[in-house]
Amino acid sequence: MFAVSVWATLASAQVLNPGFETAGANSSLAANWTTDTAAGGPVYGVRTNTNPHGGSFHYEVHLASIGAGPVVQFNQSSVAVIGGAPYTFSFYADRVSGSSGDSDEYNIQWLSSNSTIVGSTGYIGFTPGVNVYAQTVVAGLTAPVAAAKANIFFHSAGAAITNQSATIDFDDVSLTTTNSGGGGGGGGSGTTN
Repeated sequence: MFAVSVWATLASAQVLNPGFETAGANSSLAANWTTDTAAGGPVYGVRTNTNPHGGSFHYEVHLASIGAGPVVQFNQSSVAVIGGAPYTFSFYADRVSGSSGDSDEYNIQWLSSNSTIVGSTGYIGFTPGVNVYAQTVVAGLTAPVAAAKANIFFHSAGAAITNQSATIDFDDVSLTTTNSGGGGGGGGSGTTN
């Protein structure tokens, strides 16, 4: 009975600031999200309100090259999860009109309570909508039994061609348990990098 109550309580979205509605230290930073890589050209990752999917804000990645391949990666770390639980990961992404040459990926790292990586999806490509938001839904993820938290990464790389650039908008990120019943073993997503 206790296990079911815990699962039911934690079945809601665990991602903090999933729609980028809350500002961080300034209005262009999103609370609970960090741009950990921005390199290779005039690039940025910012919270903005130019093209939200839902609510008033979203996260925008811009990639342009000065000869090197531009890269922007942003993440949310230490999202609370239940070891052995099934999860669905979803988000919306929009490749703004005129964008070209980008390659977009997500990665979910599963971590133990002492922050040791116990599994990962690895970097997996996805296709944003073309000038419209498209939802990516990844069902059937299972947190490894030893997992207590997860890191969610979004990685966008652009072409090393100076006349190509890309702008990708992200919104409404969710990592939720997919049932309210007992745990199980770590599934296919629990493989270690």
